[in-house]
Amino acid sequence: MPEKKLAGKRAIVTGASSGMGASMARHIAAAGANVWAVGGGNDEALKETITDCTASGSKASGKGYDFSDARQAGVAVKEGADFLGVLDAAERPQLGAVALLATALAGPTTGGE
Repeated sequence: MPEKKLAGKRAIVTGASSGMGASMARHIAAAGANVWAVGGGNDEALKETITDCTASGSKASGKGYDFSDARQAGVAVKEGADFLGVLDAAERPQLGAVALLATALAGPTTGGE
């Protein structure tokens, strides 16, 4: 069985209804992290992403929010933290914030770089 490099980590992933966000949520979950998936506009696609995340053995849930509305964005983060506990990462693939996944999958770096 492959090692789950993100086992025990917790992340909020925005844009999880489609594209990079959905892919990020699936990859993070497959690597062992629990995921609060945030989407907007396509509830069926978001449910599919969440189903895929849980099928990989991770705890996953989420719902749609409008991140252009600061109040809704705050609610999304609060509800995600309530679901997951303390957060390890908030991934917003649209902004290129993929450090958690990239670092974890690359493994530890050696000194002298």
